[in-house]
Amino acid sequence: MVCSICYERFTTPVALPCGHIFCRDCIRRSIDAIQVYVVQHPCPTCRAAFNIVTVDLALVPAYLRSHILPTLRPVFFDDSTPSTSHPLRYNCRTWHRRAEVYAAANAGLLGFARATKEYALCMRAERDEAVERCAALEQRIAALMSTVELEPEPERRSEAVPAEPPALPAEPPVPHSSGAES
Repeated sequence: MVCSICYERFTTPVALPCGHIFCRDCIRRSIDAIQVYVVQHPCPTCRAAFNIVTVDLALVPAYLRSHILPTLRPVFFDDSTPSTSHPLRYNCRTWHRRAEVYAAANAGLLGFARATKEYALCMRAERDEAVERCAALEQRIAALMSTVELEPEPERRSEAVPAEPPALPAEPPVPHSSGAES
């Protein structure tokens, strides 16, 4: 853990009433740099005001002394022992791998979803274009139909089919032979 004033590992860490933690020397230098004789000072991180008045516990009755907290409370960090840190690190690695697999799967699905959405937009644009072309062709057909006069149906048939078929001979011709008949 690092002090947000000196950006180094904590040396004698203390906590302010707001909960932010600093090195004892860093916060004292910060308080002294602002104004020495002011009672309230802002937290360097969140700007919450805190008091620096020290109370002489000899003047406070014994039954109230347990309720008086110092403004700068000492903080003790407990580094975990190797027997407890190894399983924690193993679990962290395991869950980190699982998170990577999950992220990769989601990235693939997101890519597929994006491609599907783009394809749907293209298909919609093609459909709209086809509908517009169809409507334009229907209007053109309607305009052409109104300008062309159609001939009545029976007259066209009479012109197409001849009135009488040509006459055929009644009997087929017989070939003559020039030789002797038997």
